[in-house]
Amino acid sequence: MTISIANSKAGPGTRIGLSAETALTGERVCAGRTTVITGVLTTESEYSLLPLDAVFVRSLEDFRAVGSFDEQPFLVTESGFPLAAELIELGQLDPKSPITWSLQAPLKETLEQLSLLELPAEIAVHRISGAIEAVVVSTAAVPHAERLDLQSFQAGFAVNATLLGYEYANRPLDHDGSLQELIDLRRKHLSLLEVLLPAADQASDEVAVPTGPSDEVLKLEKELLVLKERFDVLDNDHQAMDTDYRALDAKYQALESDHQALASEYKALTKKYQALANSRLGRLTLRLWQRKTSSSNKMQSKEEA
Repeated sequence: MTISIANSKAGPGTRIGLSAETALTGERVCAGRTTVITGVLTTESEYSLLPLDAVFVRSLEDFRAVGSFDEQPFLVTESGFPLAAELIELGQLDPKSPITWSLQAPLKETLEQLSLLELPAEIAVHRISGAIEAVVVSTAAVPHAERLDLQSFQAGFAVNATLLGYEYANRPLDHDGSLQELIDLRRKHLSLLEVLLPAADQASDEVAVPTGPSDEVLKLEKELLVLKERFDVLDNDHQAMDTDYRALDAKYQALESDHQALASEYKALTKKYQALANSRLGRLTLRLWQRKTSSSNKMQSKEEA
């Protein structure tokens, strides 16, 4: 099976493979004479990986000045990655050479960075070391090696780290010991599940299921019914009061209408009286009416006396 990692940033088809024979080790990643491709400033963590007789390359001029490398291994640090990419692009650094990459990143991020280099198809990762958060990988030409899917590798890697616990995260990888420990833990967990699952099913069956509502629930339901009845009574009273109010309002509107009609008639009579009082004939008529009224009042008073 062919398993590789695709990187969207580098475009389709760009990938870096994982050899099925990849070794996980906690041993020193570099031994013997090594050419170190690094930045102008090398960090303390990068120095810890370097052999004593390392040759430092910090620029194109340094690389050209070294001349022949005699198939010696290379070590690329995090700060030297851009220089290594440039050397590979210019054809001065053969990607088929044994190269160790220490990019101070987890495995997935490290492989994604290597994918950007567009290495030949026969180049694959054949060695992984360092810590989980600062993986060191080695690449070389592995033309006939079976390749693994990165997702499957990552899944197994994550399960291994989870089962071994949090303290395992920063420990160097030890292939034989960690693999055996993972196998033992897996067997223990499976055995525990085989024991617990039937017991859990039996316990769930034995749990008493309530056949009806509790006394407290029944009490609350009764209180709710009483409150509902009180609400219905109050609502009926409100409806009756609203009906009475509407009837009184209708009577008030009728009385108000009669009052307006009487006021209009009074204004009309007042206007007629003023018009009659202002005319000569009207003044004579009023005087006669007043005399007549006065005479009638006197006669009525005498009769009463």
